[in-house]
Amino acid sequence: MELPVRQRRLLVLPATCAAAAIAAVLTAGASSAPAAAEKEIRCPAPSTLVRPADPRGAIPAAKDALGSPGRVLEVRRGPHSTYAGPVRRACGQEVLDLSIYVNVHPIGMRCSACNLHAYVVRHRTGRWEVWTAY
Repeated sequence: MELPVRQRRLLVLPATCAAAAIAAVLTAGASSAPAAAEKEIRCPAPSTLVRPADPRGAIPAAKDALGSPGRVLEVRRGPHSTYAGPVRRACGQEVLDLSIYVNVHPIGMRCSACNLHAYVVRHRTGRWEVWTAY
């Protein structure tokens, strides 16, 4: 059965968004099981990190991790972020305190499931790194 053009167009966006969300999860190394996702997270060593004075410095690293053009919706210190609980359980409070949470929405997508929830840290060398994302 062939769908009308209008219905086919309506189905393309959710399918594209779902594919982007799956790709973001696979890129981040996470799985659907919370315990498995926590096991796969490679926590940065707190001794190699610094707490940045300006959290907005984490934005370019988060946008690069998205892999496509994106708009930043939220930038927060790690302890005040959406996924603070799982990150704290996986890597501890010290790493969470040194992390910056950046929520990036891909341009052209309408669903919030496509957003990249990235945790970014700054190393003593000055390099920014996304160490986990949901």
